[in-house]
Amino acid sequence: MRYLIVSLLGLFVLPLMAQDIRPLKGFRPTEPYDNVAVIPVYSDGETSSFVIYIKQGVGLHYHAEHTEQIVVLGGKGVMTLGAETIPVRKGDFITIPRNVHHSVRVTSR
Repeated sequence: MRYLIVSLLGLFVLPLMAQDIRPLKGFRPTEPYDNVAVIPVYSDGETSSFVIYIKQGVGLHYHAEHTEQIVVLGGKGVMTLGAETIPVRKGDFITIPRNVHHSVRVTSR
């Protein structure tokens, strides 16, 4: 199956999540999806965390109000960060500062 699984972590999510431990196996799309499935994990006034399944890719965009942190949980892809293009794969941790344009294309099969 061709997909990339990423987890978006808020700035202080790891210390907060220590109080809410759930296995990642429990986070699976509950309905069919064409390209992207977003599963909320945690949210409060300062933090939002999601598990995101990506089949093909996510187009170029940016976030004006927050820094994005990504942990690649499975799959491989090519990510554009500003003017740079880098390969990403399972185990990678990526920090994307606010206002930096970014995209990802899945390359795993």
